[in-house]
Amino acid sequence: MKLKDKKISIWRFDSENTERYLKIHGGKLWAHYRQTSGEEYYRAMTNQYQEDAVFTINWRDDIDPRTDVILYRGRIYKINRTDDFEGYKTELRIYARYNERQGLAYFPGIEDV
Repeated sequence: MKLKDKKISIWRFDSENTERYLKIHGGKLWAHYRQTSGEEYYRAMTNQYQEDAVFTINWRDDIDPRTDVILYRGRIYKINRTDDFEGYKTELRIYARYNERQGLAYFPGIEDV
């Protein structure tokens, strides 16, 4: 088990009502953060993913890679995929991509609080 010593928040785009991003949980979540290794990066590229970071959080079943993003240290990471550790559902590994061309202004509603 990895030490979850970073605070993140997960946001979902609400296209039906507000056309803004809304936080899907209260407060912030504890997470383990690391950059992808070279091997993971190239393996993801063969599947046409671009991944820069891996976040590990306690199990949640409400993460949707199609609409959710992670806010970590003022940066937005687009969630590409998740891994539930062989179905044990104790932790959730989230693979994400940072896009430096899109700042917080590109994501209406997201606040770094």
